[in-house]
Amino acid sequence: MQCMSYLRQQIDYAHSGVSGNIYEWRITMKKWEVNHGESVIVVENRASGEKLFVNGQLQDERVGLNMGSRLWGQLPTGESIKVSLGGIWTVQCRIFVDNKLVIPE
Repeated sequence: MQCMSYLRQQIDYAHSGVSGNIYEWRITMKKWEVNHGESVIVVENRASGEKLFVNGQLQDERVGLNMGSRLWGQLPTGESIKVSLGGIWTVQCRIFVDNKLVIPE
């Protein structure tokens, strides 16, 4: 289990207590949130997929396991949102509004 130390950000493991060899795996969510003008942009990453919310409203979603993902949305002002998610051991997020980087990780 030495290799698990660098995965803790995405995967939380807990010993199940059975013979010391069985582990229960729980995939944790990663979330990014940014205020842009009057709007709140939220990106969620889970084992089941990624979601983009603007002011609490779902604007785009990708389901399933992805090595990289692109989500699209639009602010009430008409500005376009582009989200890039990717990584191997940790998930990184880049949020662009009208092609300008708003939040790097």
